[in-house]
Amino acid sequence: SLWKQAMGGYPVVLHIVQPGIIDVNGDTAIARWYIQEEIVDGDDNHIWQVGVYNDELTKASGEWKFKVRKFDTMYRGPNDLSGDLSGYTQAA
Repeated sequence: SLWKQAMGGYPVVLHIVQPGIIDVNGDTAIARWYIQEEIVDGDDNHIWQVGVYNDELTKASGEWKFKVRKFDTMYRGPNDLSGDLSGYTQAA
């Protein structure tokens, strides 16, 4: 019910996950997943969001579980990239 309430203001969300990287070390792993979202909010604003999940996982009783899931927004705004790019850092 919490998820449905949070998403109530977004009638359309297309969530696209890019192929990720998983580095397994025994019963622990770190993973990175880049995502794109095409969003239409309740006011009919069209928003493009790009971000990255940085995850830490642990294996217990034969099942992988998230230990830490962190999402960082790299861009949020119109498709023309005129929105907030403060989360995007260029390599030096």
